[in-house]
Amino acid sequence: VALGVAAVLVLLGGSASAGRGTRAVGSECAAMSQSSGYVADFVTAISAAVRRVAPEFDLPERPTDAFVTAHAALSSGWGRSTLARDHHNLFGVKAGTSWTGQTVELTTTDYDDVTGAPTVHVQRWRVYTSYDASIRDHLRLVTGMPRYRASAALLKAGDVDYMAQMGRDGWYSVSQVDRTSAEWRSIVRRILGLQGLPMVGGGGSGGAVVVGTLLVLWALLG
Repeated sequence: VALGVAAVLVLLGGSASAGRGTRAVGSECAAMSQSSGYVADFVTAISAAVRRVAPEFDLPERPTDAFVTAHAALSSGWGRSTLARDHHNLFGVKAGTSWTGQTVELTTTDYDDVTGAPTVHVQRWRVYTSYDASIRDHLRLVTGMPRYRASAALLKAGDVDYMAQMGRDGWYSVSQVDRTSAEWRSIVRRILGLQGLPMVGGGGSGGAVVVGTLLVLWALLG
């Protein structure tokens, strides 16, 4: 199953604006293999990293690990994009003027939200020393910027409307909310499915992973 090119999510570094219309970091994300062995390795490594970092932001280890790992998988082609593989950038975060860390320049294609016209250009991206550092920066942006307050609340609550809200809050193009959030939910289900667990709907705007499921997930992965 190939990841959709339109699913790559980016954030303009250092600003409160999302990288709207950006669909790919290079072209490799369009045809990423999702073999069960590689996916399981990715889920094991990244979910463990999320659990290490999440408490720093007062987020529960679960289901934050499933939610953020799914986001990383969607953004990076299960960690196989050049940006993720070589530079530990799991979420396609661009390097703006306020970023003082290392950067790398890679070609990307942006699509206009209105006309759909593509623009190919060289973009500066943030480089991280580890996946933990990438996840830490991602959660810092989500929980620290006022514009993502609603998204952060849903992440903390374990509400599966989280990714759709990220689009509405401007993390990625609002025109891609339906498609992106549907792909994200599918990956969350797959992550839980690797452990033989369903994603169960609950109350609220998008439903939540129920407490019983979280307890079983904790027992299996903890």
